[in-house]
Amino acid sequence: MSRLLVLLCFLCSNAYVHAEVILRRDTLGSIQGEIQSAGKTGLLIITSENQNKTVRIPWSSIIEIQPKKNRPNIDALLIEGKQIWRAKNRLLRGDIQLALPLLESQFMRLSGTSSSDTRLVTEGLLRALLAQGLIDKAVIPWLETVRLEEAGFTSPYNMLDPILEKESLLCRHLPIMALQRIDNNKLDSYAVSQLPKTKFFAQLVEQGVEEGSSFAQQILRASSGNEEASSTLLLQYGTLQEWQKVWVNYAHFLFAKSKQDIHNAKLYLATVAAVDPTIQPYLTGMAMVQLADILESEQKLDEARRIRYEMNHLFPSHPYFFTN
Repeated sequence: MSRLLVLLCFLCSNAYVHAEVILRRDTLGSIQGEIQSAGKTGLLIITSENQNKTVRIPWSSIIEIQPKKNRPNIDALLIEGKQIWRAKNRLLRGDIQLALPLLESQFMRLSGTSSSDTRLVTEGLLRALLAQGLIDKAVIPWLETVRLEEAGFTSPYNMLDPILEKESLLCRHLPIMALQRIDNNKLDSYAVSQLPKTKFFAQLVEQGVEEGSSFAQQILRASSGNEEASSTLLLQYGTLQEWQKVWVNYAHFLFAKSKQDIHNAKLYLATVAAVDPTIQPYLTGMAMVQLADILESEQKLDEARRIRYEMNHLFPSHPYFFTN
C-alpha cells in the first residue's frame, strides 16, 4: 500500500515537473499547464489544476512561457502578441498615429479568425480609424467587429464607451448614409455570413435597401429620397438619442439635396452644424463645409468664411482637409 502511495505521489509530481508556466500581463497572474497547441487564435493548454479543463490564452496577454525552450513557432506568436498588446496600450493613451500601423498589420493577419485577440485588434482598428474620421475605411473593421460580437467575443475595451450599440450593433460614429467609396469585393464574405446582423449590415452597405423598418434601413431610404421613410423618422424624432437625431438631420439634408430643395438643405445642415461637436464630429464637420459651400454659391461670403474658420478651429484633423 505504501509503495502505491509513493508511486502515485511520484506520478503527480512528475506531471507538474513537465508542466509549463505561462506568465501573463496586467495582473492576470500565471497559469500552469501542458501546452496542447499554438496558433493565431491563442495558446491552448490543459491546466495543471484541472486536467480535464483546456484553456485558450490570447497571445497579447502572455509575457513568456517558462521554462524557456527552442520553440520557433511559439516564439514568433509571442512576438505578434506583444505587438497587439503595444497597439492596445498606444490606443488607450490616445496615440493613434503609433497604434494604427500595428493595428492594420495585425488586422491583415487575424481578420476572419475568431479569438479574443482578433476582437482586440479589430475593434482597436475601428476605433483608430473613426478617431481620424476615416469612415469608408472603417466599414470592414466594423463588420468584422459585429461578426465577432455575434460570435460571442466581447469587447476588451470596457474602460471606454461601447463602440457598438447594444441592440442594433450599429456604430454611432460610422454614419452609413455618408459612406462613399466601399470595395464591394471585401463585403462579399460578410454578405453571405450565417450570422444575421453581420449579413444584414453587409448587404445593406453593398446593395442598399428597398424596404424595412429598422433605423438603419429608414436612414438609408430617407437619404435616398424616400418620402415614407422621411416621414417615419420625423415622427420618431422625439424618441431618438442625440446621435440618432444628427443622423436623421443629415439624412434629410441628403433627401432635400436629391429634391434640389436648397432652402431645406441649408436648414438641415445648419441643425447638424450647431450640435455639440463631440456627438458626431465627422457629420458636424461635413455639414459646416457643405453649408459654407452653399452660402458661397449664394454670394454670402462673410457667413461662409466664418463657418469655415469655425470648422477649422473645431476639427483641424477632419479628413475633409486631406481629401479635398
